[in-house]
Amino acid sequence: MAERLVSELEGRRIERMLERLFAGRVRAAERFSVDGWQDADWYGVSFTLATASGSFAYPVEARVARKGLRPDDAKTLLLDLLGHLFDGYLQTERAPFSGPIWESVDYCGRQIWLRGQELSPKAEADGSVLLNIAASSDPVPKG
Repeated sequence: MAERLVSELEGRRIERMLERLFAGRVRAAERFSVDGWQDADWYGVSFTLATASGSFAYPVEARVARKGLRPDDAKTLLLDLLGHLFDGYLQTERAPFSGPIWESVDYCGRQIWLRGQELSPKAEADGSVLLNIAASSDPVPKG
């Protein structure tokens, strides 16, 4: 069972810090959300940059093996890496730095695993509705 690595209060503080840090590069309707967890094997932190309307989201998760790391050190390491990667993302033409398949990067002498994907949650929800409607429709009579 996973436990929190980043408290809700700390997550909100980090979100405000990121919005100030990236002011002018984050679009007016975009906000960050931050979460962190730990289980028996891993420490993990996620950043999501998303619009409130649901038209865009870029959730990225980073995790590191617990072995030899204290929770605060792991949290600092993962927050620093994600902050660095989002800094580059927001300075460029927003080319995603991670894909949906886990990939390993070496950071500060640690193997960090990353995955993320740019999404359009609203478009995906609308598509799911259309697919459900199509799947539940009566088949066209043959004749």
